[in-house]
Amino acid sequence: MLVGSRTLVGWMVAALFVVGGCIPNGGGGSGGTTSSGGSNTGGDTGGNNTGGSNTGGGPTGGNNTGGNNTGGSNTGGNNTGGGHTGGGHTGGSNTGGSTGGTGGSTTSSSTSSTTTFSCSPVYQGSFTALNAQDLAMIAPYCEITGDLTLNAPGIATISLPNLQKVDGKITTVATPTVLDLPVLQSSGPMSTSAMSYTLPMLQTLTGGVSEITCTGTLKLPALVTADALKLHPMLSVDLPELVTVASELTVSSPSGSSVHFWAPKLTSSGSLAVILGASFEASSLTTVTNALQVQDYYQLTYNLPALVSVGRMEVISGGQLKAPNLVTVGGIAESDLILRGPFLIDLAKLQTVGRTLWVAGTAVPSLDLPSLTSVGDSIRLGGASAAMDACQGGAGAAANSQLNNLFAPMLGHVGGAQNNGALQLGANPKLPQCEWDALVAQLQASGWTGQVITNPALCPLTAGPCN
Repeated sequence: MLVGSRTLVGWMVAALFVVGGCIPNGGGGSGGTTSSGGSNTGGDTGGNNTGGSNTGGGPTGGNNTGGNNTGGSNTGGNNTGGGHTGGGHTGGSNTGGSTGGTGGSTTSSSTSSTTTFSCSPVYQGSFTALNAQDLAMIAPYCEITGDLTLNAPGIATISLPNLQKVDGKITTVATPTVLDLPVLQSSGPMSTSAMSYTLPMLQTLTGGVSEITCTGTLKLPALVTADALKLHPMLSVDLPELVTVASELTVSSPSGSSVHFWAPKLTSSGSLAVILGASFEASSLTTVTNALQVQDYYQLTYNLPALVSVGRMEVISGGQLKAPNLVTVGGIAESDLILRGPFLIDLAKLQTVGRTLWVAGTAVPSLDLPSLTSVGDSIRLGGASAAMDACQGGAGAAANSQLNNLFAPMLGHVGGAQNNGALQLGANPKLPQCEWDALVAQLQASGWTGQVITNPALCPLTAGPCN
């Protein structure tokens, strides 16, 4: 097998191709035998050399021909290229030949939650490909136990047709047109950029944050689970089988263009961020444990029909937010609900907000929260920041320019166990005074004893009419 972290030098591999004509594999040769002068000392265990000697007729320049027998004593009869310790010859002979391999390959067997691996040959360690020869060198391997770094400028299509698993990280340094890994099933985190990807069998991404940039449509048709994803598509993201992202899922466009995200089976995510123009459809998403953040100004639609609970929610958008079954915002320290900019808000079943409800800079005419019963800290309408005093910065500070109706008929609790949280009123130039007064009276009737913070001189309300 090949051992160690290495960067191949193209002329070494080119020379190897001339002498013997085979591609080195991950475990070649005869279990630790060192060749000296030309023919194998000790031969291969239990096998037959073609013609009784190394293909190529013997040593050329003192090198064992890759340490490989064509059809030699491989398990299964096939030695696909031999193996060098450390990636090259030392002093014209193989240093240590191959270690621990029978018939020139190492077999790996491992089981993940979705895939069982049993393959050969396996490359032991990390590998960096700098050119076409390096890519040809690593092409026969089905598994790499370390990291895979692809830094081959000028190669449009990088294809590794046999690679099923990478235990470490996959990184592209130069950006290829196509990254073709047609049988890759499992990998550590990916840090890659390409115009397009061929990853039809990739099921799991583990070990940390995978950051994938794509100048077209990013399709991962078999991906089921990931530790963390940061996706940067130019057109769209299609993840038809994705079920869970353990920590972070971020979708953003590298160019700021409008893109579309589709993950119909996604049920849970540690946190979720949709930034800079990604409309979002996740029809099965029920839980975002930490924070859900939407930030764009493209008047897009964020459709989350199954969402029930969110740790924290911040929407800064000019589009539509549809979460008609969301019941709870809370569960983390900063369990705020912040709404800035959406033209349409559908939160018909929202019952509780863990901390602050802050609505500012919107163009909505009505704040409709028909099921809301409790806000854990405070309510703030308008203002330049969630922590502002009433109308700090004047009437233009993040005004709710069209808000004229407050509809929260079930709300009776604002502010912890004591029901004494603040109501802060910023710039709402079209909100009738009687609408605000009615909300205050409703809360007081339910035992609320908190403070109303407002500044009529800076941020006056209108005279009416009331609905």
